[in-house]
Amino acid sequence: MKSSKLLGSIGLVSGTSIGAAMLAQPISVGLGGFFPSLIILFSVWLSLMASAFLLLEVEMKFPRGSNLLTMAEKSLGPMGKLTCAITYILLLYSLISAYLAGGSGMVYAAAESALGISVPFWCSAIGFAILFGAFIYFGTASVDWLNRLLMIALILSYIWLVFQSSGYVEPHRILKTNWSLIWVSVPMIITSFGFHIVIPTLSDYLDRDVSALKKVLWIGGSIPMIIYLIWDFLVIGMLPYEGAFSITSAFKMGLMPQEALEQAKGAHLISTIASFFGFFAIITSFLGVAMSLLDFIADGLKIKKNRIGRLILCMLVFIPPVIFVISQARGFYIALQFGGLFVSVLLGILPCLMVLSMRKKKIKSPFKTPGGSVLVWSVFTAFCVGIVVCLVETFVSV
Repeated sequence: MKSSKLLGSIGLVSGTSIGAAMLAQPISVGLGGFFPSLIILFSVWLSLMASAFLLLEVEMKFPRGSNLLTMAEKSLGPMGKLTCAITYILLLYSLISAYLAGGSGMVYAAAESALGISVPFWCSAIGFAILFGAFIYFGTASVDWLNRLLMIALILSYIWLVFQSSGYVEPHRILKTNWSLIWVSVPMIITSFGFHIVIPTLSDYLDRDVSALKKVLWIGGSIPMIIYLIWDFLVIGMLPYEGAFSITSAFKMGLMPQEALEQAKGAHLISTIASFFGFFAIITSFLGVAMSLLDFIADGLKIKKNRIGRLILCMLVFIPPVIFVISQARGFYIALQFGGLFVSVLLGILPCLMVLSMRKKKIKSPFKTPGGSVLVWSVFTAFCVGIVVCLVETFVSV
């Protein structure tokens, strides 16, 4: 296995996770406090890492080119296929809409601020979709190379942000706790680790090399966890808990961390760096999610990936989100609000059920997730709890 492919795949897994949900995560996490949030963060991460390997086990039992829809149908029947299709489409279309809204919004604001150019928002949204949609059209290798460049930019801007922000952290704010509000962060944290959607694509890209895929999942899934911990620590340590432009007010007003930081600290440079970091984070996730949706639609509608087929697929992937973003000003927040619920069903519950079904049929696979049925049922139970929490928190906040 070429190391370049391995590194690119790790970057794709990490990049798919590190997206819009991460930008809003410190605010929701900060309501409960940094140390209480560690319990939720580690619990969600371990549960989703386990479900990722369960999904890999199922993937290895199917031929090349199989996506989640085919896997759900063959293992769980028509109802499994229907559940998979509905939750997958809702999740991926909503995430693409969120990334499109966030990314084109940043471009629109930057052009207006730096260049004095004011164009209709719909032009920014369409241009954003066409520019980055072109890489999706040309396939996984094209996305891989662009994602590598963006991941480098993401890492550099992140390091710069950490270095620049460290002097503003006030330790007493890290110690602030509110245990009654730790559940508020659950939907956002669950959405922050939804990299599973690229597993079928990476399985083919890495020639179904189980050893390489295991490394990619472990390393690619762990990098976001480390980044989230540091990012949450910095933001919670810099923002006051209550008052104007605090964690509490930012949550109520729907502000991103960089907006609250600029107002609270007057730290324009930190806000600017955070904006660059946020933009790169959105694009890397946008690419991974859009590529996965294209493969899913191709698998479900049996559209061949030739020139005409890929053009049709790209239109199916991008036109609905563009229309949604142009017509719905709060699309970014709506998508992230419900993302945790869709991830819990699609990437938590369904992999458990598919594994149980396939093991019952005694279909051989080159990979089997350690832990036996105890692990499967533990993960299943964790996501059932997660769904209840997501429903309560989502509809209460709405």
